[in-house]
Amino acid sequence: MMRKLLYSKINESRRVQSTSNIPLKVALIYSLFGYSWIIITDAIVFDPKTFAFNIVFQLSILKGIVFVLLTSLIIYYLLYKGISILVKEREEFRKKEEMYRRFLDNINAVAVQMDRNLKPVFLHGNFENITGYSLNELFSNESVWENLLPEEEKTRFYEIINRMLTEANLEVEGDYQVVRKDGKRIWVKGFLRNVCDEHGKPQYIQALYFDITGRKQLEEELLYQSYILNSINDAVITSDPELKIRYWNRAAEEMYGWKREEVMGKTQVLKTSFLDTTMEEALKILREKGEYLGRVVQYRKDGKPVHVQAKYSKLVNDKGELIGFVGIFRDMTELVTIEERYREALETLNKIYENMSDVIGFFDLEGNIKYVSPSIERLTGYRVEQILGKRFLELFVPEDVPNITNTLHKVVNTRVGSKTECRISNFEGKNIWAEVIINPSYDLENKLSGIVFSIRNISDRKLYEEELKASEEKFRTLVESMSDIVFILDRQQRHIGVFGQWLKLYKTSPEVFLGKTVREVFGDENARVHEEANLKALQGENVTYEWSMKTSEGKTLYFQTSLSPLRDSKGNIIGIVGVGRDITRLKEAEEKLQEYTRNLEKILEERTRQLRESERLAAIGEATMMVGHDLRNPLQAIINNVYILKSKYLDRLPNKARSILEREGLEEVLKRIENEINYMNKIVRDLQDYSKPITPKYGRIRLTQMIEKILSQIVPPEKIVVRKNIYVEEIVCDEMLLERVLYNIILNAVQAMPAGGTLSITGEKSDGNIILSVEDTGVGIPENTLPKLFTPFFTTKAKGQGLGLAICKRFIEVLNGKIDVTSEVGKGSKFTITIPLPTQTKTF
Repeated sequence: MMRKLLYSKINESRRVQSTSNIPLKVALIYSLFGYSWIIITDAIVFDPKTFAFNIVFQLSILKGIVFVLLTSLIIYYLLYKGISILVKEREEFRKKEEMYRRFLDNINAVAVQMDRNLKPVFLHGNFENITGYSLNELFSNESVWENLLPEEEKTRFYEIINRMLTEANLEVEGDYQVVRKDGKRIWVKGFLRNVCDEHGKPQYIQALYFDITGRKQLEEELLYQSYILNSINDAVITSDPELKIRYWNRAAEEMYGWKREEVMGKTQVLKTSFLDTTMEEALKILREKGEYLGRVVQYRKDGKPVHVQAKYSKLVNDKGELIGFVGIFRDMTELVTIEERYREALETLNKIYENMSDVIGFFDLEGNIKYVSPSIERLTGYRVEQILGKRFLELFVPEDVPNITNTLHKVVNTRVGSKTECRISNFEGKNIWAEVIINPSYDLENKLSGIVFSIRNISDRKLYEEELKASEEKFRTLVESMSDIVFILDRQQRHIGVFGQWLKLYKTSPEVFLGKTVREVFGDENARVHEEANLKALQGENVTYEWSMKTSEGKTLYFQTSLSPLRDSKGNIIGIVGVGRDITRLKEAEEKLQEYTRNLEKILEERTRQLRESERLAAIGEATMMVGHDLRNPLQAIINNVYILKSKYLDRLPNKARSILEREGLEEVLKRIENEINYMNKIVRDLQDYSKPITPKYGRIRLTQMIEKILSQIVPPEKIVVRKNIYVEEIVCDEMLLERVLYNIILNAVQAMPAGGTLSITGEKSDGNIILSVEDTGVGIPENTLPKLFTPFFTTKAKGQGLGLAICKRFIEVLNGKIDVTSEVGKGSKFTITIPLPTQTKTF
């Protein structure tokens, strides 16, 4: 409404300014124009001889002047009256304008009108107080407008201005940030509209700006408080004095199921039952004391009950007037459920305490008993109320008080529970043996608050122990002479007797066992096998079992234990008697025997295989020797004949005849025959070398010269690079055998590199051995072929017998050495020969 009123006053000011001074000449011009119009119309439309025309031509000029003057006076009078009215209105507007200017100053607002170039036509209001700039600075410096807007606001603001200059009758409002002269930022509320001409084209922009910085700060503070209220887990609800809901936070939505918009302005949304009082009494307390705190049950939207800790408070203003109520509600449903379960558990626990035979109790740091279970009456004959308040030490006979006192000191100092055995005097004055377990109790600050104790009647056990002790002496002499261990267990599987030379043998004493179970003696790892056997013995079975354990040094000991039930005079089983025997040596002997048996089987199997292989090879050797001997003579005859043919006949033929024979290929045929005979001779020699017995003949060998000789015989291609690393010049070995082995291995390496590569030959001494290695970078040997590589008659070549590497291995083994091979397909192979140096001088 204020905005429309201010806009109307701006437009009224513009109208008054545009109609201010009307001169008298305007009235005269109107009169002359009217007179001239009458003459022209009469001359054109009517007859020129009419009266109107004759006014000028027939009457005198004076009459015409009088007509014009009278008309002008009438018009001037009418205009003057109108101007007088406008002047009065202008004076009234000025007064109102001053009033609105003061109003704008008081409300910290600015009204401005700008032309299409965004230059202010006029400006009213408290501009300097809002922006820090004076009006002179504003009108003299165009950059002031630019400085008022921060960078992030300029895009939005100029988008609105562009719309104002293009769209007709547009009104826009919004909040903007403004940068004051001192650099501070403030918030303003802007109302903008454009003023259009009769064609709808915007001519001016009118704007009203109100300083809303305080309101923005208040909104931010309220928003921050709203965030806080929505982030807490307690439901917060406010209402007016009529109990209409005014605020409902997020936690209230989750707790009760209603959304905020569903409950705003309503009353009695939450059905509430007060557990401690009535609603009327609670409201009375709230109005009188200002707050109420208590437990209530409220019901959700779905009807489910919610147990709540509720706090209601009054809301008052600065004058102390009641403006509403606020309620803070904490969901206690889970806690109530826990309390109910705790009560149920406590009742169950009390029933257990009432029916259990053991006595459970608690006494404070002064030693005064604060709680004791009802079973104290069955143990001592005293009622619970007679025990409460008594000192704990008064329960025991005076002779056992030091024992129980020492146990208490141990528990307090170590903060670890302990137990002991002592006697309690009952109502009739009889002494009862009891096992007392003592544990420390701590408060929430981990400070000692008292002692929890339990008491168990062990009189029967003590009686059995005394009976057993009496009988123990009878057979102690017998069992102490035994190398085995003899032990006795009660029905709780505790050791009550341990005897035998076994204790001295293993440097231990009965105290390690007495009063303890097998779990306490041997630990959890070994307890299960003993406990299972003990249970069978307690059921009347005779049990024998074996078990093992490790010593601190890591050695494994094996034992055999035999158990039998121990009965009293009535045949009732009252315990277990057992005999343990160390069978470690027996086990070790059995394992050695089994291992020996397994090894013997492997040795027998290997020897059988070797014998069969030897028999097979022996047969092959005999056949080989016979075949080799029979083939030698024919081969030698063929060689001789070929030699005679070449030397006696071919060399003596005329040149023409020789050229004919060469053209026919006879000489090539003879060479091929000679090569094939040499190859057959090599086969025979390999077969004989592999099968005949060999005795090495040792001599001094220059290793470098031997390798050079072999390389000169093989002649590796130029594309193979040979690297020799010989670190030992002279060795003692069989020259023929070693040369044959190296020749075969180097030849194989050269043949494995058809595309070229590197051949490395190494010789050195190491740890009393000669180490020779031949390594190539050839095609390599497949992994599945490596185990068969030294097997006789195994070959991967199209032409060959598979004896080359087998002979190499045999020669090296004759020299007491070994040959190994490593290979990788595509990268090459490496053969390593290890021959021990002679330990004594050989006969050369």
